[in-house]
Amino acid sequence: MPAQEAPVFGWELAHRGDSRRISRKWLQLAVDLVMFCVSPCTAVVVFWSADPVTAPLLVVSLAELAATAVLCVQIVLYADLKR
Repeated sequence: MPAQEAPVFGWELAHRGDSRRISRKWLQLAVDLVMFCVSPCTAVVVFWSADPVTAPLLVVSLAELAATAVLCVQIVLYADLKR
């Protein structure tokens, strides 16, 4: 009798059944937001407070904040917090 083979890529489904999955996903979301959203926003605020900001650099920094906001939304939408 042949040995029963595990399904290909079975680990991709197995980790979804873990009882601590939701807490791991919330922690990962928090880390992602801090690393990719809070850090750039902090850098822009520090830039604004360090020296007088010229108009072209203000426009660029506002564009950076807008791009960071879009990234934040995407990170939250794709966080996969459902069971």
